[in-house]
Amino acid sequence: MTGVDRCVAQVPIFGRLGDAAQDQVASFARPRELDRGKTLYRQGDAVAQLFIIHRGTAKMTRLRADGQERLVRSLEPGQVVGEHAFLNGTAPDHTITATSPLRACVFDHRDMVGLTARHPGIAFAMLQELSRRLSDAEHRLTAMTTSDVGARVADYLLTLPAGGGSEDLAVELPMSKRDVASYLGTTPESLSRALAKLERDGLVTIDRARIGLRDLDALEARAGSAGPV
Repeated sequence: MTGVDRCVAQVPIFGRLGDAAQDQVASFARPRELDRGKTLYRQGDAVAQLFIIHRGTAKMTRLRADGQERLVRSLEPGQVVGEHAFLNGTAPDHTITATSPLRACVFDHRDMVGLTARHPGIAFAMLQELSRRLSDAEHRLTAMTTSDVGARVADYLLTLPAGGGSEDLAVELPMSKRDVASYLGTTPESLSRALAKLERDGLVTIDRARIGLRDLDALEARAGSAGPV
């Protein structure tokens, strides 16, 4: 299996296709390599391609009217970007920047039009993914307007994939604390204070980017609270 084949096979929007159909999709993909800090595309660019993260990580950011950059989400292998331009023909309202050495599989929009015509399940899966992201965004917006920073941080930690056993359950922050703060709509200083309070209260342990989850029930209660940090 080639790198492009593996890229296609691990992407949810292609996951329901049979092997022959996945091979057909892979035949249209072209690899692209990026160094850390380089951009895949910028906000407002005329993007006529769909990108699948194959290896490495990236971040999606949006430039606000006041000139400040806001993190929208982090991207990992298997995730797709550029589908908004494919589905509605508009320029992206965000920038994609590699946060580690990155390899992407690239599809021209004209090729995707033919593929979705032959395999309608691809377009349906794209819409499902967009719906999921909208639901996540609504959840985050609600949390930002109804809860304090401590509650947001607790809720965020509970959404991260955890490893270890019941005695040493832990998560890894997938991006810098500055980016986590931006994602949660707060400042790095407020994030650090919220994490320190969670540690003082015995809910977590902190070892750089590794956060040990010591009391899940208490974290869930904190995530639903609105008291002062």
